[in-house]
Amino acid sequence: MTLAIDPRDPGRTRLVLMDGRRILVTRDVIDKDGVLAAIENILARRGGAKKVKKIGVVVGSGSFSGVRQAVVLARTMAFCLGIPARAFVWHGEEPTVAEIAAAGKPLMRVAYAGTPNITIPRAASRGNLRKGNR
Repeated sequence: MTLAIDPRDPGRTRLVLMDGRRILVTRDVIDKDGVLAAIENILARRGGAKKVKKIGVVVGSGSFSGVRQAVVLARTMAFCLGIPARAFVWHGEEPTVAEIAAAGKPLMRVAYAGTPNITIPRAASRGNLRKGNR
């Protein structure tokens, strides 16, 4: 099965579960905090999360926070289930079977031009604190 998450609308998140080329469930979730519970409910009625073979998030215009939350959810589920997380592109309200089946771009691949410098070395940070620099 394939689970697609569409967070583009700031007022709702659309969930679509497919089996092959057949749409099994389409559900709109109004409360952003209820998305995980809705996914759990949908999957419990369809044999559990282990049956999901691909998960993805609709990319494109939409709520930045909603898309960010959906990407984190999809990547977390994909990691836990050992399945690919993909980017979906939908053109319209309801996704077509072809649009979901064609989803194939990896979701959020991070690439750095060099070694990421995201922390201060311990020695330097301790030295600055001793000198009173904050």
